Amino acid sequence: MGKSPKLRTGKMPKAVIALIVLGLLLVVSPALSGLWVEWLWYRDDAQAPQIFEKVVVTQAILWLAGFLVPAIIFWVASGLPTKRTAVYGSGVGTPQQQAARQSLEAIGAAGAWPGRVIGLLISLGIAGSLRDLADEILLFTARGSFDKAAPVAGMDVGFFVFELPVYRELLALVTMTAAAAALMVLLPSFLLQGMAKAAGATLSGSSLGKASAGWAGVALVLIGLNAWLARFDTFTEAGRQFTGPGLANITAFQWTGFAAWGIVLAGVCGLVGIFMAKPWGLLKFVGPAALVFWIISALAVPGIVDQWQVKPNRIAAEGPYAEHAINMTRWAYGLDQFEDTAFQVQEQPTTAELATAKNTLANMRLWDPLILERSLESIQSLRPFYEFSDVDLDRYEIDGEQRMVMIAPRDIQLAGLSRESQSWDALHLVYTHGYGATVSAVNASTPSGRPAFLAKNMPPESVESFRKITEPRLYFGDFRPESRVGDSYIISPSNVEEFDFPTDNEDATHQWTGKRGIALNNPLLRWVLATQMGDINIAISRAVTPESRLVMRRDIVDRASRVFPMMQIDQDPYLVISPEGRLIYILDAYTVSDRAPYSAQNNTQLGGYNYIRNSVKITIDAYNGDLNAYAFLPDEPILKAIRTVFPNLIQDKSAMPEGLMAHIRYAEDGFLAQADVLTQYHVTDPRRFLSNEDAWQIPGENSERPRIDPYFVTMRLPGEDKEKFMLILPFTPREKKNMIGWMAAHCDPEDYGKVVLFKFPKNTQTQGPEQMEATFNADPGIADINRQLNNDQSRIVPGNLIIVPIGSSILYVKPLFLESRSNAIPELKKVALGLQNRVAVGDTYQQALEKLFGSVAEEAAAAPKSLEDEDAPPTDAAATPPAAGGAPAPPASSLEQARAALKLLDDAEAALKAGDFARYGELQKQARAVLEKLAQ
Repeated sequence: MGKSPKLRTGKMPKAVIALIVLGLLLVVSPALSGLWVEWLWYRDDAQAPQIFEKVVVTQAILWLAGFLVPAIIFWVASGLPTKRTAVYGSGVGTPQQQAARQSLEAIGAAGAWPGRVIGLLISLGIAGSLRDLADEILLFTARGSFDKAAPVAGMDVGFFVFELPVYRELLALVTMTAAAAALMVLLPSFLLQGMAKAAGATLSGSSLGKASAGWAGVALVLIGLNAWLARFDTFTEAGRQFTGPGLANITAFQWTGFAAWGIVLAGVCGLVGIFMAKPWGLLKFVGPAALVFWIISALAVPGIVDQWQVKPNRIAAEGPYAEHAINMTRWAYGLDQFEDTAFQVQEQPTTAELATAKNTLANMRLWDPLILERSLESIQSLRPFYEFSDVDLDRYEIDGEQRMVMIAPRDIQLAGLSRESQSWDALHLVYTHGYGATVSAVNASTPSGRPAFLAKNMPPESVESFRKITEPRLYFGDFRPESRVGDSYIISPSNVEEFDFPTDNEDATHQWTGKRGIALNNPLLRWVLATQMGDINIAISRAVTPESRLVMRRDIVDRASRVFPMMQIDQDPYLVISPEGRLIYILDAYTVSDRAPYSAQNNTQLGGYNYIRNSVKITIDAYNGDLNAYAFLPDEPILKAIRTVFPNLIQDKSAMPEGLMAHIRYAEDGFLAQADVLTQYHVTDPRRFLSNEDAWQIPGENSERPRIDPYFVTMRLPGEDKEKFMLILPFTPREKKNMIGWMAAHCDPEDYGKVVLFKFPKNTQTQGPEQMEATFNADPGIADINRQLNNDQSRIVPGNLIIVPIGSSILYVKPLFLESRSNAIPELKKVALGLQNRVAVGDTYQQALEKLFGSVAEEAAAAPKSLEDEDAPPTDAAATPPAAGGAPAPPASSLEQARAALKLLDDAEAALKAGDFARYGELQKQARAVLEKLAQ
């Protein structure tokens, strides 16, 4: 009999060690450089070092724990099989035994290092997965209660939102570690035992039966715990009609709970078996029984309950669970805070309602944002390297009244530079910022149909009654993906002057005076940044000075997302001109979760979620990047956890400057999420909900606009004492065209967040958007316009259909724009207005209002004085409009007036054929004025 020590002599080859060290260096070196840059960005640019410190430190701790603990376990587990000694019998043995002995010795020579290398690789994966849980674990440590119990389960919603995801992920990593360790012990052990038997030897050490029983026990305990936690996923899974478990799945939930603990008990039996003479004696009966019971509970029970209890009487069986889904969904999206009101639609408003709706009519939006954007590109971009990528709607006080305006920032657009001008200096040192913004009235145009500006040009010019823009430069902006505007890094100040704005002589220049960005006063840092940014010019350019700062991540949505990593940022920030004349972006931030039990899932550009709150407003200064955040829902549980983790990150709402508070708006993405869910969950009766008899939809206008976007209006709600700024949206029944209701969200600070849902009677017919579109198109005047102006040289471009309640009636507004096919500058040419019983079309909004409502609307269409009005020469309001070419007014006799009108129409037709659309529109207006005077 002899002993062989060969099974435990293996060592890791030096070449393997060298490769591992080299690989670690290749991974760690760029990672450390990247961490240095990230630290500097958070400290000096974003000026929020606590984000980096708390998150990165947490990630580092989790990574180390996720690597070291499994690595140690795998290191020990890999060495256990090779610690067993082979004891050979006497004699040389057969050739087969000798070959088996050689194989056994070869495995002994290899030792444990192959398993340990594999263990290190697995540990890296586990470490990465655990590091990615940093946000969830930070929130877990600061978790609080929602004060809302989950139906049936009974736990607080906070268990599902804060705790369950962490428990599931940690248990999954523990299970992965245990499974890998078991394989590292058992597979080599069984292999060695088989080879030892073939070699005529026995292995010393403990019995494999006990080891395998112990690992089986560990596996069953982990399987049971995973099965117990996995049951809670059913509360957020979509069913046939609602999210969450119905009767069948609730029954399975209860049965699988018992089965899961049975599996855990079976695992404990396996662990106890280590100390028994027959380690598998108890486990081989309890384990399979528990697993079979769990399989029956999870797979068979739901089908049996559904077939025998649910299908014969579905509404009665599912009613209580549908009610849970309705209540939880309405709570999770804030629908339970809506004020429901019946709205009896009348065909037209009364005189009194018109009188009280003067401000509503005076703030009616005629300009479609997309059409206005195209017009601005043509008449206000001024240089090819400027672009208008967004048009926002807001309200300002003008001449003592709140008026709605459309504001559009003029962004830098580097792609607009000629190819020979796109040098490194030009892209990063010279063309560094956008400049100014245009502000135009929502309900007015110039005589030629172009926007009526309250602010325009470079340097900015504003009407006397509107705010002056004192700092027009935009170094930070809304560089949304669909825009051609680039979010390129810039370096400033430098030895190269920055282009500021064009002038008639020498272009104006500027040097940025902001204090953000990463200081380039360290040569090593410049090389590191050059490596990280993939641009060696950062390191070698002589234009860069020790005072220079590199500013990157200038896209405000990306910037806010990095500073608030546990929140979702609204994808449509908007620009505000502060009372001090600075350009400030306001962004909405949401606390969201996809773990609210029984709440319907929603997928938008914010991601997938079933709980949402617009908890925070963020402001970013377009010049210096100063970022501030304000808590609008300080008691919201997720926000409270975030503020606990990052104590000084978000200020109280009261800290928001009053001048910016006046410009807060109800968040559009959140509003649309609520509207999407409301189409189904405006119904609160479970029977009606399950029968799906009253589902709604967000309507479209036509085939080109299959879904209306929410829009801002100034209006007075029924029963309120004044007009207010609101975000509204109409609804139609599913698969129907008539309007069934609309929702309005207050934006003004005194009523901010209040949402009213107006429901129309089901036994009346109120025209929906597509029906009104058809009514407008059937109007002889509009049909004639389309017939005359849609040709090879021009086309009619319809604007947004706006639907606004006026008193107890509905007003439909449809602007029509004329656009040359060769020079796309849309011009407002006609305005169509409609009620339930009639339509009016005018050359101007004022004219259409007077046709629809008479003299009572005379003051309603007044627009604020624009820059074009200030530039226009004074005219006699009582005088007859001059004829074409500045000719005197038409003669007084009826015959001569008729001839003059005919001459104007002939000239207009000639202008149209020549493609002079501005002159065509003006002559049409003059001819109409002569004919109207003749009719009088």
